[in-house]
Amino acid sequence: MQRGYYLTPGFHRSLVDMLRWWQHHKNPLTKHRRRRIGFGEGTNIRIFEVQSAATGDGVYNCYEEMLDKTDWIDTGGEDRFYDKNAVSVEVLNLLEHDVEATYARALAIGDRIESYQFTDDEGTSRWVGIPISGGSPVRRAKTTAAAGATTTIVCNLIGNNGVEITSGLGSGITVYCDTEDSANLNSVKPRLINDEEITVYNLNGKWYCSWGFSKWSFCS
Repeated sequence: MQRGYYLTPGFHRSLVDMLRWWQHHKNPLTKHRRRRIGFGEGTNIRIFEVQSAATGDGVYNCYEEMLDKTDWIDTGGEDRFYDKNAVSVEVLNLLEHDVEATYARALAIGDRIESYQFTDDEGTSRWVGIPISGGSPVRRAKTTAAAGATTTIVCNLIGNNGVEITSGLGSGITVYCDTEDSANLNSVKPRLINDEEITVYNLNGKWYCSWGFSKWSFCS
């Protein structure tokens, strides 16, 4: 004789209630799980390229970037990214969100920022992010004049493509130098000349030379 199983009315109702609850809540639960997993459907990450300075310290006018299908293999040394359009978008570099009053921007034309949207206190969506190129602690720069009777020197940053930036954002920056006894640059060594490549870094909105300079000593 075939053995069968009997569901009590109470147990049957419990199963029905569980099924109804699952059908009602499964979609919100699925969406909730998707939002919690990494940078999935709930996060909008984009890459922007700096074009010029915008209003506010650390805010830049940028173009959104797209990947180039043809250059994905990159056998010819081509850049994989290109401008999606010529629409200017303001993006805040989070490394410059709180700087000193005397301020020089840390990024230059062509630098890129990985960004996401953040809502301000009035509900406006803003783009904020961290540099992924050009935002390294130490950058290359070229002097625009020989050392003078001061502890600062004017330089142009060297862009990501290795070319000196002679105009616009990244050009004509004032670089502060640490000299022995605060001596002027024209009386210390190494003696900087025009068009000389040095290394610089940006700290709290000011550019500094990573080199140390000592005073000349003469043998008697």
